[in-house]
Amino acid sequence: MDYCFFVLFSAQAFGADCTVIYSLPLALTGSQNGLSYSGTIGGKGNGRYNSTCPTRYQFDYRYNIVSKNAVCINLTDNRSYIASVRTLSASLDNGAMTRYSDLSAGNESFEVWGKAYPGGIFPGMGLGNIYGFYSTKMAMDVSSLPAGRFSCEIKNTHGAYVSQSNNPGRGGQVILNQALSLGASGWATGRVTISINAACRINNTQTVLGIDHGSVLSGTESVKQVSMPVICNKDSNVTVRLSGGVAQNDGVLVNVGASKSLVSVSSHDSGADAAQLSVNVKNNVNTNIVVKSKLMAKGSGYQSGNVIMTVTYI
Repeated sequence: MDYCFFVLFSAQAFGADCTVIYSLPLALTGSQNGLSYSGTIGGKGNGRYNSTCPTRYQFDYRYNIVSKNAVCINLTDNRSYIASVRTLSASLDNGAMTRYSDLSAGNESFEVWGKAYPGGIFPGMGLGNIYGFYSTKMAMDVSSLPAGRFSCEIKNTHGAYVSQSNNPGRGGQVILNQALSLGASGWATGRVTISINAACRINNTQTVLGIDHGSVLSGTESVKQVSMPVICNKDSNVTVRLSGGVAQNDGVLVNVGASKSLVSVSSHDSGADAAQLSVNVKNNVNTNIVVKSKLMAKGSGYQSGNVIMTVTYI
């Protein structure tokens, strides 16, 4: 899943400041966990630069600017999909980069990372070779992608902002403006082929589905229910099973101190197989499964109890 790209180096001076656009061999590696694809965009090796810096400057900042969207093409039917991207950290060969404020251009948003470099390490104006390294950890939400193989690209640019003034916040905007003005040659875009397996996201990846009855008067009942969101990247049959208490025809009865709670995944107070529910979930359609708890209060004091909810899908 490695890929390389090279971009025409360009630079543009802004008064006493100057900029450099550079490229390095890139690779994107990662793995899927549910409906998230996490990995590292990395670059290390020999590349090229184009500099308009005529002399040494006191401050040198490097930037890694990454689009918040990836464009993925299904290799089976050539349909295009958009997957949201968030960067987790970034680094250069001299250490971790700092996250700066997001930038936008038109309808597109970008995350910006930057780091100071020793001033004046570049030679004078012109083209040349360069060796460098950077690494960006990212996570991509692939819930909008059906199961299959995709060719994806993440729009990004890398550059240096060199100045006599210490203003790292300005540099990210300068590099982004320059990349936009250069068109395709301003962006270090590469493609990687990834395989997305069939998967579902249950309850937004949370492992606890809490139901709080609050204060309940002894001798009365309290009914609470919560919705558990489910989304899958292919048509799936999702089964929810409850256990951990006494299985009954209308759910699972849980002893909570002097009180009892009847928990079910049915929308009814009673009915066969209320401790188990199967539902068909369509591809990329949000579906809610309702979990219901009926607490029969008795006595006094704090009550708590647990049931185990197992979710499977095919």
